[in-house]
Amino acid sequence: MYELTLSSDYLKHWTVEEAVRELFQNAIDFSEDGELDFLIKEDHEVQINTKGVSLHPSVLLLGSGDKSEDNTKLGGFGEGMKVALLILAREGVDVVMHNGNKIWRPSFVFNEHFGTKMLCIIEEDNLEEDIGIRYTIKGLKSEEITNIINRTLPTQEYIGIETKYGEVLTEDCFISKVFVGGLYVCDVAGLQYGYNFNKGTLPLNRDRQTVPDWDVSKMTDRMLAAALPPEDYVKLVAERAKDVYHAIYNYQEVDVCDVANKNFVEEYGVRPVANSNEEVDLLKKEGYTNPYLEPNSGLYQLITSSPSYSKGEKKEVLTVEDQIKELFSDSTVMRFLLEEGAAEMAEEYYELMHKVLEKIDEYI
Repeated sequence: MYELTLSSDYLKHWTVEEAVRELFQNAIDFSEDGELDFLIKEDHEVQINTKGVSLHPSVLLLGSGDKSEDNTKLGGFGEGMKVALLILAREGVDVVMHNGNKIWRPSFVFNEHFGTKMLCIIEEDNLEEDIGIRYTIKGLKSEEITNIINRTLPTQEYIGIETKYGEVLTEDCFISKVFVGGLYVCDVAGLQYGYNFNKGTLPLNRDRQTVPDWDVSKMTDRMLAAALPPEDYVKLVAERAKDVYHAIYNYQEVDVCDVANKNFVEEYGVRPVANSNEEVDLLKKEGYTNPYLEPNSGLYQLITSSPSYSKGEKKEVLTVEDQIKELFSDSTVMRFLLEEGAAEMAEEYYELMHKVLEKIDEYI
């Protein structure tokens, strides 16, 4: 018998479904092809298999595990299997773990030193065929089975669009749901699709029940740009969908940017696009008389990143110096003064003109 330093009330908020998720996760991580080998029987018995693998008793030590340095595996705390066995035993679920030539059964023993029940693993010899690691879980409720299936993509038939970052889940039942490596993590309100991220793509908290919003929106934008037709992606950006919030930061392919620019030209014509009033003023100073203010930063980024984007024609803009010199070089004033017999005034005007130009030269 192996006595672990885990009290029976550890992680009180964890449910049976979360415990089974941990065992599914271990099976996926330890399988050579990353596939889940499982069986759900009509009598609510669940079997989770990993062939060709066995674990040394040292994995029962807290902090011990084979995955802590591998970010492609969901586990990283070395306690997922131990916690899962604890939760199932605490909830009265019958669970047996075949481990190579041994069989492990979780139970609780009162520890006099700590004054509480502690998790222990009772070990016996496996007299049958060595089947690697197999978890056999009996006595689950119908609702628990349903929740387990809903939380585990490999147990379902579903439609997903593959990308190098993971899958975009297009069915309505997956809207706002976030999975990592096929296992449910949480719902993220406001998303228009569901997502199954590749393992190692997102940072997960200790309970693997939340993910940082910033990281999710960064990756959903990249996934949708890769998964959807350019027209559909640009439409989401125009609608300011949360899924593509990072459109302003992520560089997109030329065809996506060209669609955004084409849509703009069809509606507003060939003209410069600005993202702020300051940029509008700057464009006007450059000689563009009709800049368009686009407050949607993501759409602005796509339009102006297109190789086909054009600001159109602009008028020649004289510098302040050129404008003043042009004004002073205009002979109209001089001719008027001379025609009126005001030669003295014309001379004063001429002298004033030169003084002003000298001052302009000092400041320009």
